[in-house]
Formats: sequence, structure tokens, C-alpha cells
Amino acid sequence: MVDDNETNRRLLRLQLESWGARPTLAESGAVALELLEGGARFDYALLDMHMPAMDGLELATRLRETPGGESLPLVMLTSLSQRERAPASSLFAAFLTKPIKASRLYNTLLGLLGAGVPTQASRAGEEDELGKPALSRVARVLIAEDNAINQKVASLSLRRLGVRAAVASNGLEAIQALLDVEYDLVFMDVHMPELDGLEATRRIRARADVRQPYIAAVTANATVKDRARCLEVGMNDYISKPYRLRDMYGVLERFERWRTGGGAASERDTLDAGALDPAALENLKELLGTDERAKIEGFLEDVLPDIESLVETLVDAAARADASAVTVAAHTLKGNCGTVGASELSALARTIEAQAQRGTLEDLDEQLASMRPALARYHDAVARARARW
Repeated sequence: MVDDNETNRRLLRLQLESWGARPTLAESGAVALELLEGGARFDYALLDMHMPAMDGLELATRLRETPGGESLPLVMLTSLSQRERAPASSLFAAFLTKPIKASRLYNTLLGLLGAGVPTQASRAGEEDELGKPALSRVARVLIAEDNAINQKVASLSLRRLGVRAAVASNGLEAIQALLDVEYDLVFMDVHMPELDGLEATRRIRARADVRQPYIAAVTANATVKDRARCLEVGMNDYISKPYRLRDMYGVLERFERWRTGGGAASERDTLDAGALDPAALENLKELLGTDERAKIEGFLEDVLPDIESLVETLVDAAARADASAVTVAAHTLKGNCGTVGASELSALARTIEAQAQRGTLEDLDEQLASMRPALARYHDAVARARARW
């Protein structure tokens, strides 16, 4: 198992050991190569795609040139789309989409150990992992988005979840669409020409002649201030760009709870939805192979101090204007937070990492200032989730 993220290594080790496997962990491609060169032999290798210094694709190429690695079955752990995976398809026996589902991991490894070929499930898309949201009745959905590519991505993602959506290219078109059709749910891009999503939502909420829909903000910004603005104008939910299938699934689930409850979602529910991805906690339960509260809480108690430390490391590195240290800390934090469902923190870390990789830390003051409050919201959201276990 090769992954630079300690949290991911720890989680997969627990899962593999629960199946009777004896995993060897490596924190980098260099360490993995040293193990093979030293005579270690393995039945298969799990490689994370996104690692510093040597990514999973480069490591796979080098493993094929190393004694003991020429025919070693390789499984890539990745968030890449099928199109982005294409150049690596000849090197890997299987691909697993993050976050890793225990059932897919088990079936994939069983296929590798048994038939020596990947199972069909190992190449299945993310929609097979998520299934379809349990909607009590058909939902009429509108996507308000000015970017044609984003319109297509959002529409196709919803279609894969069993939902068809209409499209509006700006806030004015969205308002007119709501006057023409009683839409139940609107994915509202915050930044659009002619009339942005915030002003469009204000006008929608002020109109008595519009059947009030559930409105989910969609924005490239992942900051406290941006989230607060969305709540203030009357939005019910909030997701960050780029459009992700799992995020849209979460909106549909929260919309259904709002619709069947017969009332508006509370501000606390909306904040929790951004701070904590409940699906990630459910995935943790599955990966740990147990519903026992003590085991899950033990894992979180091990990981949360690491996340707190990384937040402090990142903020301190930014104060020193050390772009390299910021990149490393943000990359690790992004992965850890993704694993434990700290959605808001993960989005902030992703934004900071991308800019730090370009060698500049300018214009990151708001994101950096949002780190500690986002961590506090995650702690609060986890505490509330624990109370419901």
C-alpha cells in the first residue's frame, strides 16, 4: 500500500487486516521501490495517484522496470475520471475511485488473487458506489449556470443519479424558468453575468408568485464569508465547484429530507452539510468493517489531532511565506479531510494548495483565516453525528 497520506494508510491497513491480509505500508514511491529492490515480494500493490515527488503513474512505470514488479498486479486509488485514467490503463489491473468503498476494494482484490484479472466492479463508475438517492417522488430540478461545460457536467451528473434537469444561463433566466415551471430544486451558481446567483435568490425569495424551491449555492469559493452570504439571501444548501457527483448526491438527499419534513432546512443543517459529509462517515464505518461506535470513534480520535496539527502547520507556513511548506501541508490536509468527511476544510486546503503550487500566497488571507473556524464547525458537526449513531 503506497500513499503519502498517513490517515489513508492507517484506514486501509485496518481494513486489510480485518480481512486477514498482512499489508506493508510505504509513504512514498521511493520507499516502495526500495522494498522491491531489497527482495520483498507482494501479491498486489495499491498505489495512490496523487503523491508528491513521484505520483502513482510514475511509480507504476518504474515498478514495471524493477525485479519483482514486472507482473505485480497494480491497483490505482484515484479521483481521476475515466478519460483521465486512459493513459494509465495498460499499467493497472484496476482502478478504485476515492473515497474507497470496502465492498469494491474487497471484490477487486478477490478478483486479483483469484482469477488474476480485475473484476467488473473494479472499473465501475462512482454512480455504482452511490446508487440513486431515495426520492419520495420525481424532483423537478433546474441548473442555473453560465458556463456551458459546467452545465453539461452538472446535467450528466444528475442524470447518472436518475434525475433530469433543465438549464438556465443566468439569474434572470432562472427567475423566468421558475415563473414558467414549479421547480423543486435549483442548483444556483453564485457568479453569473447579467444577474448573479445571490441577487437572483433574493428576488426569488421576495416573490409571492413563485413556488419557493430548495436552492443550493454552487461556488468556487470555500470561505466562511461566502457561505454566510449564501445563507443570508435565503439559500438552503451550499457546495463548492467543481461539480462532483458525491456533492450533488448529498444535495439531493438533504433536499429530500427538507421536502418530506415540510419546512425549510435550518441554518445549522446547512452549515453541517458544508462542514461534514455524512456519506464519508458511513464509508468509514464500512471500511472499518464494523458498526461498533468505539472503533469508529477511536479512529477519529487518532486522526483529528493530526488534522488540527496540520491546520496550525499550514497557517504558520503561510505566515512565513513558505510556499513549499504550505503546498505540502495543504496537500496532506486535503487528503485527511477528504477521508474523514471534513468537506469545508478539504475545499479550503484544495484552493490553498493550488495557489501555493504556483509559488504565490497572495490573495489567500480569507481562506487561511477560515481554516480554524472550519475546523471548529467540523468538530461540532461530528459531535452531533456521534449523538445520532
